[in-house]
Amino acid sequence: MAPDHNRKFHGAIIAATHNPDLRDSVEFCRVRIAPFQRVPFKSADRRAASQIEHQQIIDALENRNSELATEKMRLHLSAAAVAIDEQLMEDDQQIIG
Repeated sequence: MAPDHNRKFHGAIIAATHNPDLRDSVEFCRVRIAPFQRVPFKSADRRAASQIEHQQIIDALENRNSELATEKMRLHLSAAAVAIDEQLMEDDQQIIG
């Protein structure tokens, strides 16, 4: 999934909550992590996993299973954070040498 599509996916879910505090919090975080947002998409495996995770979230939402949707979103965001961390560590190792 291209970064623009990813942003639209997450934006649609946030908009559907009708929660301005959540929207503002996510936007604040998004601005802070902007330099790192494309990092998880360097890996084809991570891109494929992200698409599967997105579909699981959509399925849970379509089934009106908020607990499962919450858990799938939590796992999805955690996996992205791990991917960012791993890529940054790999980049550091290449710089250090």
